Amino acid sequence: MSEQSLEKVLGQLADCELEMDEVEKEVERFRFTKSKPVYEKRRDLFVHIPSFWYIVLAEHEDFQEYIQTDDMKYLEFIKEIYVEYLLDDDPMKFSITFGFEAPKGEIETQTVTKRFEKIHDVETGEEKLVSEAVDIKWPAELDSINPHLIKAKGEMTPADKKKYRAGMKSTDTARISLY
Repeated sequence: MSEQSLEKVLGQLADCELEMDEVEKEVERFRFTKSKPVYEKRRDLFVHIPSFWYIVLAEHEDFQEYIQTDDMKYLEFIKEIYVEYLLDDDPMKFSITFGFEAPKGEIETQTVTKRFEKIHDVETGEEKLVSEAVDIKWPAELDSINPHLIKAKGEMTPADKKKYRAGMKSTDTARISLY
């Protein structure tokens, strides 16, 4: 086979890969569209189960590695968590929404939606998850690790950096990759 013929065949194979990517995206769109009403129904039912998200998260082995015991109390204020695929754009884009509700004001009642996108990292050749920053109203007792307050102060001291890193490692529900 000549070099020119090989190049042509390799180009056609690359075109097939692009076609397959589009087919896979279309299959994902179909799956998400068909399953969305079932997930919404399930989500509406979860709201009626007392402490549902507290139980799910507190009992999850992996999650426990990322949260400090003192921060477990914030799990009680999670009313809902749900994932939504942003199908209009691309099935590789999605959001995770956290609904917080604290009857005694321990954390402000709020809904926080974090948007994500899977992208192809040209440097590594692998898929990578990127996200947008979001606003969250943090409890005052977490001011020392609140990234918005730390950035607003300007230059971080070594002590601030240490508190910030320690806070990010603990990843309680008020900080769970929401920044």
